[in-house]
This record gives sequence, structure tokens and C-alpha cells, in this order.
Amino acid sequence: MKNVLFCILALAIVACMPSCSGPSVKEELTISEVFITAEGPLFEGANTLQGEVTSALATWLSSKGKTLEDVEQALVKKVTVSPLPDSLHTVVKSLVIQLAADNGNMVKVAVLNPLPEGATSYSLQVAEGADVLSLLKQNTFFVVGDAELGADREQSLSMKAELVVEITLK
Repeated sequence: MKNVLFCILALAIVACMPSCSGPSVKEELTISEVFITAEGPLFEGANTLQGEVTSALATWLSSKGKTLEDVEQALVKKVTVSPLPDSLHTVVKSLVIQLAADNGNMVKVAVLNPLPEGATSYSLQVAEGADVLSLLKQNTFFVVGDAELGADREQSLSMKAELVVEITLK
């Protein structure tokens, strides 16, 4: 009986002890100047834009003296997209942004439907809880834009995307 009580007491003490690693810290990683493009001709309906990002998380962590093992979570907090001046974006009705990698599942991170007319920059509605850590850990990941076009066009469509990701560090 004493052994059972001792075990219960020991487990209770261990469960109540604070973690030796300390509390988690949340910081923001901004990935800017991501150019996504769909090569023309493009047709009315869904069209895919794509851009590549290389080593964004690893480079950011290195500047902080951290490694990929120090990251607990990566949540997308903000997505902004700006059409390039030479890209006639007025035919775009809606836009969905996803992240993908060769060794990971595609994750929908933001959407805007409809796109406001005449804007030079769009702040998309972010998908709540979009954890993209497995994608950011890849050497390369892709920003994929699904643009719904209201009309055919011969020219390519290009946009500049910026992602703000909340990184939770151990």
C-alpha cells in the first residue's frame, strides 16, 4: 500500500513540475517578395499561379541561433497579395492561396472572394489554424494561387505575395 501511495505521490510531483526547457516563445517570420505567376494565355475560370520559396525558415532560424528542432508550430497569420503593374488583374474575381512542397500535403492558407475592384493590394482572409510547419521545414516550398478569372486573356498574370507566419519556438 505504501508503494502505491509513493508512486501516486511521485507521479503527481512530476506532473506538476514546470518544463525544464521554459515557456514557448512566439515570433513572426515574414516571407516577402514571393512572385507567383500563371503563364498566358489564360482562360475564364480557374487558373494556377505558382512561386517558389527556398530555405525561408532555416535561414530565419539560423539568424536567431536556432534550428528546425526548436520549432513547435508555424501558423499563417497574414497573407497579402499585390498584382504587378504590368499584370492586368482586373479580370481576377477570387483568389485562394495554398502552400505545397514535394514532400508534404498542400495546405489552404488564405482566400478572398470576391476581390475588391480597383485595389492595388489585397489582404486575404487567413484560414484559422493553418499549421504549415511541415512545409516550411522543406528546403523548398511553393506558394500556389488559384485565381478565378472572369474572362480570357492572352497575357501572363503575376502577383507578389507576402506571408506572415507565427513561429512557436521551444
